[in-house]
Amino acid sequence: MERLLGNERLLIAGAVLGFLAALAPIVSPGKSWTIGPDAVATVGDSVITREDFERARDALAADRRAPLSKGDQRHVLNRLIDEELLFQRASELNLHEYDPAIRKQMVRTLLDTISTEEEGEADEAALRAFYEAHSELFTPPPELRVTRIVIAKSAPEAPARRDAAIAALAAGRPPEDVAAQYNDPTALAVPDGLLPAAKLRDYVGEGALAAVLALTEGKATAPIETANGWEIYVLRERRGAAAPPFESVRDAVLERMRTQAGEQALAQMLERLRDRTAVVIDPALAE
Repeated sequence: MERLLGNERLLIAGAVLGFLAALAPIVSPGKSWTIGPDAVATVGDSVITREDFERARDALAADRRAPLSKGDQRHVLNRLIDEELLFQRASELNLHEYDPAIRKQMVRTLLDTISTEEEGEADEAALRAFYEAHSELFTPPPELRVTRIVIAKSAPEAPARRDAAIAALAAGRPPEDVAAQYNDPTALAVPDGLLPAAKLRDYVGEGALAAVLALTEGKATAPIETANGWEIYVLRERRGAAAPPFESVRDAVLERMRTQAGEQALAQMLERLRDRTAVVIDPALAE
């Protein structure tokens, strides 16, 4: 009889364990089975909110295009619990410490969060003030007419030819005459006419375009050394575009304003993080 009673206890214990196992996806051991009105489950110390559950449930319903049964809703909840359990286990293993892809995704998510925080409704007056202060950001780039003089290093007495071309320009000789005398005939020709800055960049490259944009009309750049020689650019004409009306670029102004605000918020966050975090740098790299 005592042995039978012992077996019965084992059976009862097994039944209880089975019951707890069935509840495990919903109720964590050691936690009160009472949860708040804003939660549908607790997983360890974490809470699955009713809002998260309803969002996942509604997404599944929209995908199926049909109402969900109680079993379907239980499946949604179990998936959220499983996801939380896996996340907690990944956190325990510190996967972000070893997987560069996870680290990058975490940083991207944080940056997206900062950007999202700056996407509130913009005050119209603030938008117009931003536009007035930065109208050049929304103004089409100017059209430019340049003369390029290329001195090939392979040419006889190349450095002397380069210096002679510079002196001739400084003396006021027309750039087309200087180009006719000193230019490398095999160099790619730049069209002699007004070109949008983006089109001119296709001919001369980013660095040369920046040098040209810094010129006033009639002035020449310093010689720009390349692998094959030196290039000198003379800005012969600049035709600037007028700033567009605010209304026509309002969306671009809003986007730029939000981007700038996000960059400022990021800089402030990084400053706070550096202030509170000990950062030690190898002295060899600190300078």
